[in-house]
Amino acid sequence: MRPANSRPRAIGITSRRRNTVEARVGYEAYYYLGNISYGRNDFAKAKDLYDHALKIRVNYAESVYGIGHMYRRQNQIYLAVAQFDKVIKMQPRFGDAYVSRGDVHAERMESVYALADYEKAIDCYEEQIKSLNATIAYADARSQSPLMQSEKKRSQRDKTRVEALLNAARQYKSEVQENLRKSP
Repeated sequence: MRPANSRPRAIGITSRRRNTVEARVGYEAYYYLGNISYGRNDFAKAKDLYDHALKIRVNYAESVYGIGHMYRRQNQIYLAVAQFDKVIKMQPRFGDAYVSRGDVHAERMESVYALADYEKAIDCYEEQIKSLNATIAYADARSQSPLMQSEKKRSQRDKTRVEALLNAARQYKSEVQENLRKSP
């Protein structure tokens, strides 16, 4: 006989299914809603939304990165750097985190650290471009199926975006190098 305060087994299954569905879709929705709140300067709401995404998907680097940017915008630099460090530990090839951390170092006149971060970001972006080029070449070599053409277009769009990020990282690096040459 089941104790009076225990739940029927079906409720547990239903809640697990709901959690599974939320885990598949919800974490990204909370992340994007967090970005919207961040854009509206509603940092408390953005933090709650990013944190909710992290409750669903614990190591979701994009949410941690969003929290880092939120801290940076609020001039909580040490907290921002800690978040960028956490992102890099989660995903060592997350080029944007290196650029953001490099920006903080550059603002604090820590040129050696800024240069190292920009170099790492450049490496990450170059690796991403190589991977995207391989995907584009694979799509070209395969059939003209709509799926392959869609993958090729997506890869070309992503490559253009990553090339812009790569150029920006190179520009930031050259600015820091120029500042180093000018300083005594």
